[in-house]
Amino acid sequence: DTQIPLGMVSSTLEILVIIIRGCDPPLPPSFVNELFSVVVQRVLMSEDPAILQSGGECIRAFLSKASDQLVEWSDSTGQTGLHYATQVVMNLLDPARPEYSAAFVDKLIIVFVKKVG
Repeated sequence: DTQIPLGMVSSTLEILVIIIRGCDPPLPPSFVNELFSVVVQRVLMSEDPAILQSGGECIRAFLSKASDQLVEWSDSTGQTGLHYATQVVMNLLDPARPEYSAAFVDKLIIVFVKKVG
């Protein structure tokens, strides 16, 4: 995991965005059950601007195509997909983070509000 080049992670997230946007809802269960949490963890643990941007776009794609699925999905601790999406938004807006981390969060927030309310 630590041996994966950062550029590879951001590129993989960008490809995942394209795949998600090309899917008709509902998304395949493995996307929500497995990929979503991996994307969230990557965004929450990264300081790399490319990963933050690509990861935020990926969460936005998940919300656009699978907001109902994210409401229904929960992990082993009982936290829902919306909880994790909210964590990503809060992480990107954290004033302690570098300014670039919030540069692309506006579209994510708009989709979040439109899809979830």
